[in-house]
Amino acid sequence: MILLLDQLALILGEATRPLKRFSFTLALLGIVPLTTPTQAQQTHNDAKVVESLRVDGSPKIDGNLDEEIWAVAVPVTTGFRQKEPREGEPASEKTEVRVIYNDESIYFGVVCFDSEPSRVIATELRRDNDLSSDDSFWIILDTFHDHRNSFLFKTNPLGTKFDALVTDEGRDLNQEWDDKWEVGAKITEFGWVAEIEIPFKMLRVIDRTDQIWGIDFQRVMPRKNEQAFWSNYDRDFKFEDVSQAGHLIGLDNIETGSRFRVKPFLKVGVANLSQGETSETENLSDVGLEILKYRITPSLSADFTYNTDFAQTEVDRQVVNLTRFPLFFPEKREFFLESAGIFQFGSAVNRRGTADLKLFHSRRIGLSSRGEVIPILGGARVTGKIRGLSLGILNMQSEDFKEFPGSNFGVIRIKRDIFARSSIGAMFTNRQSGEENDFNRVYGFDVNLVFFQNLRVGSFIAKSQTPTISDREWAWGTHALYDTDFWTLELSRLVIQPNFNPEVGFVTRTDIEKNFGKIGIKPRPGIDFIRQLILSTRLDYLTDQENALQSRNYHFFTFEVIFESEDVLRIDNHKKLERLDEVFRIRPGIEIPSGIYRGRDFSISFNPNPRRKIAGGFSFSRESGFFNGDRVTLNISPRVRLSEKLSVELGYRLDDVSLPHGEFRTSVLNSAINYSFSNKWLTSTMIQYNNADSLFNLNFRLNYIFRSGDDFFLVYNESRDQSGVRGNQTDRSIIAKLTYSFDF
Repeated sequence: MILLLDQLALILGEATRPLKRFSFTLALLGIVPLTTPTQAQQTHNDAKVVESLRVDGSPKIDGNLDEEIWAVAVPVTTGFRQKEPREGEPASEKTEVRVIYNDESIYFGVVCFDSEPSRVIATELRRDNDLSSDDSFWIILDTFHDHRNSFLFKTNPLGTKFDALVTDEGRDLNQEWDDKWEVGAKITEFGWVAEIEIPFKMLRVIDRTDQIWGIDFQRVMPRKNEQAFWSNYDRDFKFEDVSQAGHLIGLDNIETGSRFRVKPFLKVGVANLSQGETSETENLSDVGLEILKYRITPSLSADFTYNTDFAQTEVDRQVVNLTRFPLFFPEKREFFLESAGIFQFGSAVNRRGTADLKLFHSRRIGLSSRGEVIPILGGARVTGKIRGLSLGILNMQSEDFKEFPGSNFGVIRIKRDIFARSSIGAMFTNRQSGEENDFNRVYGFDVNLVFFQNLRVGSFIAKSQTPTISDREWAWGTHALYDTDFWTLELSRLVIQPNFNPEVGFVTRTDIEKNFGKIGIKPRPGIDFIRQLILSTRLDYLTDQENALQSRNYHFFTFEVIFESEDVLRIDNHKKLERLDEVFRIRPGIEIPSGIYRGRDFSISFNPNPRRKIAGGFSFSRESGFFNGDRVTLNISPRVRLSEKLSVELGYRLDDVSLPHGEFRTSVLNSAINYSFSNKWLTSTMIQYNNADSLFNLNFRLNYIFRSGDDFFLVYNESRDQSGVRGNQTDRSIIAKLTYSFDF
C-alpha cells in the first residue's frame, strides 16, 4: 500500500507542475503566493499567537478555574472583536481564555464575563444542536496547519457539547462526528465559565515533535445579537475559514501515537408486520462490531465494522415528489458520516446545497431506492494524510436482499494540497456483485483553486464504465465564485452525457448542458433595525446534448432583509420554462402531455431568530402556469421552546395543485417533540403523515449517553400504510441497543 501511495503522490506531483508554472505567473502579479507556506512562515509577525503551557497533572473538569494548575497560564484577554453587529469594534464583554496541556490532553479554561449575568441564555441540552439560541463559546483547531481542515468545538453554560469535522474551510461540515472530550460549565455571579478537555489521541496531527496549530475562538451573545471573534472577525469570511485563524504554539512531545478502540454493540428487539388478517413476527436481536478504530500514524487511521447496524439512525423526513426527477436525501448514518468530507468531489465553491451530481453518495450502500434497509456484512475505511496526500479509502460488502444481489462497494479518494489554499485530486468508485458483468466504475479528476482570498475556481471531469454501455459516459463541469460581504458573483457550467451512470453516486438527470449565472449585492444600509440587505438575480439555462432547450429558470430577483434582531424576510420572483419530451404522470390518474410549459413563481418567507420562544419558519408561494395550471404551496415549520428541556417542532407542507387534467392536494406532516432530562438523557419523538401515499410514521428514540462515546438506545417505530398498493399494513418494531467501547 505504501508503494501505491508513493506512486499516487508522484502522479499528483507531476499533475501539479503545469499549475505551479501558472502560479509563478500569478505570483509575479501578486495574486497568489508562489509556494505553500512552511510552518515557520505561517506564523508571520502580524498573526495572533496564543501559547500553551505544559503542566504536570490535570485539572478537574467541573467549571471551576480556581485550581492552582490554571495559575501558570497567561490568559488571552485582548483582541476579541465584533463581526456582528459592528465589525471590528471591541467586544462588549470581556472574555478570558487559558490554554494548558499535559502528555495526553489540551485544556481550555474560558471565562465569559457578563455585566448582566442573570440574562445569560442557557436552554439547550441536546448534543450537536447548533446552540444558536444560547450563549456559547466556540473553538476551532487546525491541527495539520494546512489552512483548510479543522476540528470545531462549541459549548454553552450548561456544558452541552457540539463537535464537527470541517473540510475545505466549510465545504463539508460533519456534525455527526462524535468523540470523547469533556466539558464542565456553570453560570457565576460574573458571567459563565467553561472548562474543556480535548485528548490528543482523538485529534489528527502532523507526526513531528514541535506542533504549530491554527486556532481561533468565537463568543456568541444572542441577547445582544453579538458575535465576537479573536482572530477572524472580517465579515468576508466565516468562522470555518481557518486560513484566517491565529496560531497556537508551545505544544511539544505530545502523546498522539497509536490508538486502538473496539466498540461492539448488542441489540435486542422484535418486529411485527400485520397485513389484513395475517401477522408475522421477526426477531431483531443481534450482536456486531459498531467500529474498530486503529490509529496507523498520528495523521492516518483505519476503521472496521462487521454486521453493521443502524437501528438508532434518525428517520428521513416525508416528502411528496412533484417533479420528474429523483429526490436527494442526505446521509444520516454515523459510520458513513464520519470522515465524509474527504470523499467530497468536484467544485469546492458550490455551497448552495444542490446535488445535480455526486460522484459518491454513501446512501447507495445498504439502502434501496425505496429506502429499504439492505443488510451490510461489514467493511473498512482508511482516512487521513500520508506522504503529502489526503487519502480516503472505503470498502463495504452488502448481502443479498430481495432483487438486489450482494455487492462490493469501493471508493478511493486522493487529494494533494497545492499553493496556499488550493488542491488537486482524483476519485475512483466501484460497485460489483458476484454475477458476471455486473459492475459499475467511475473515474474522476478535480482541481480547486483560490485566488484573491475570496475567488474560488473549481473544475472536474469524470467517466463512468458499465458493461452494457460503450460511449457517451462522460461528465464535466466548472464553477467560479467570488463572494464577499458585499458582492456575490457566480458562474458555472455542467455537462452530463446521456449514458453517464454513477451507481455509487447520485445524478438528478443526464443528457444535459446546464449553465448558471448569479450576481448579487449585500449592502448594510446603516438603519438601526436593519443589519443587511441582499439583492440578487440569477439564471439557470439547461439544454440537452443537441442544444435543445429543456428548462430555463430566470430568478428575476431575490430580495432578503436581515434585521438586527436576526429575523430574516425573503421575497423571490421566478420566471420558468419547462419542456416535456414525453408524458409525465404527476399523480395517479393525472398525466401531463408533452410540450413546452411556461410559468411564474412568487414566494415569500420569514424566519425568526432561533433564540425566540417561537422560531422556525414560514413560507408561501404561488406558481401560475404550473404545467398550464396553478400551484399554491404553504410551508409552516414553527419551533416552540417551552422550557430548557422541552421543545416542539411542527413541520407542515401543503401543495394545492389545479391542472387542466385534474386537481389534487398533498399534505405532509413532519413534527418532532424533544425532551431532555439532562445532557445525558435525551428523547425525541417524530410524527409523520403523508396523505398522498396514505402513510403514517411514528418514531420514538431514547438516548442515554452513559459515558462519552458510549450509548444506550431504546427505539420504537410504527408505520401504517393505508394506500392499498401493498395492502393495508402496519409495521411495528421495538429495539434496545447498547454500545460499549474499549480503548487500548
